[in-house]
Amino acid sequence: MTKLKKLARLIHESERTVAITGAGISTESGIPDFRSSGGLWQQENSIVLSNDTLERNPKCFYSFGQNIFEKIRAAEPNPAHYALAELEETGELEAVITQNVDSLHQKAGSQNVLEIHGHLRSGTCLSCERKYDIEEIFSKLKRNDVPDCDRCSGLIKPDIVLFGDPLPEDFVQSRKVVSEADLALVIGSSLEVAPANMLPKLADKQAVINLQQTTLDQQAEVVINQKAGEVLSEVVDFINRTSY
Repeated sequence: MTKLKKLARLIHESERTVAITGAGISTESGIPDFRSSGGLWQQENSIVLSNDTLERNPKCFYSFGQNIFEKIRAAEPNPAHYALAELEETGELEAVITQNVDSLHQKAGSQNVLEIHGHLRSGTCLSCERKYDIEEIFSKLKRNDVPDCDRCSGLIKPDIVLFGDPLPEDFVQSRKVVSEADLALVIGSSLEVAPANMLPKLADKQAVINLQQTTLDQQAEVVINQKAGEVLSEVVDFINRTSY
């Protein structure tokens, strides 16, 4: 049995499968990741994207971050995102837990998505907590170096988890969802970022789709080192064509 067929069977036979996705699933949509060769981690000092920098030097934060935010904003879902949405629609997948802030799972049609690092759909004034749509924030950035609040002139922060921030409620919910799962399907994650890298181990079984090796490879039921879009498209096709 090939690895693809084994993975398809694992997903189909599991009563509760959850997908845990990292930056690697979105590189096929043109968004650089943080840790691979040529990724954002190597290109710039990641400390700039921190809560400390935002508050101390917001001009520096937005000068660096705007290029990244623009790439995320312009990205579209790829076959991996659509495959996961189809698996959810057909009852093969319970939820997607993502470390990404790009909302590509929702754009592809996934309904049950937990965003443990927040999202880039909106921002919040740090002073009065007024909410702003991301398009409003980009509009402000065209006029000024730093987006400020219309109500109180306070600093607006994107609704993403920055370095140094606490994790949101979605992370707490993710722990519960994975601990009740039969299978955790890790996709496009190096599993180097704590505490998110501990989530897959809460499930009974694990499977990995990632271009590079991960710390979970030794205990995973299946490890496939190929592009997520190719693998998941074939897995969905195999499940749809097979009578179990």
